Amino acid sequence: MTSPHERIRKLRRAKDLTGAEVAEKLGISAQYYYNIEKGRRGLSAENAVKLADLFDVTLDYLLGQSVTALIEDHLKKKGMTMKELSEKTNEPITLLQNLDFAPPAPWDYEPNGIIDKISKALGIEGRELFAAFSRQEPPAYEGPRSSPEEDFADEVFEEPETIAAHHDGEDWTEEELEEIERFKEFVRSRREKKK
Repeated sequence: MTSPHERIRKLRRAKDLTGAEVAEKLGISAQYYYNIEKGRRGLSAENAVKLADLFDVTLDYLLGQSVTALIEDHLKKKGMTMKELSEKTNEPITLLQNLDFAPPAPWDYEPNGIIDKISKALGIEGRELFAAFSRQEPPAYEGPRSSPEEDFADEVFEEPETIAAHHDGEDWTEEELEEIERFKEFVRSRREKKK
């Protein structure tokens, strides 16, 4: 597995930067930076975030935990290129190179999905790739964290003259009627609070 300091050196060279230039951007001495790059110094969280931004990679990639980093490590072990992986998986090379920036879709995890294809092509179990890929999923929306009363506490409501609803072609379900009743109660409670 490529260590973070080796990955940092590779990224710096790919960006055609000197260690002194990177050190200046980080706000540290060149000697300190070179010690990080040589693995003699640990990488602080603050500097890791700055380096990831500077090199335009994810923090997981920089630390060797992203899908792309894991793929690169396995390719290196197998003596394969990304182009060969592209041919074996029948996936575009640009997709394989940019998996760290792709939000996973449900079908990516299925048999013959992208992670399954990559795992088979590399001859590895897919668990670590599945785990790395799933860390890229956007957080699930769990709905509002407050009640409607809290959300609208400062709102001034006009007294409704009419509450009307129109529903074409279907009858109201019991659930819909209950929701209408709850809304009516909410409006009545707001009216009572104004008095």
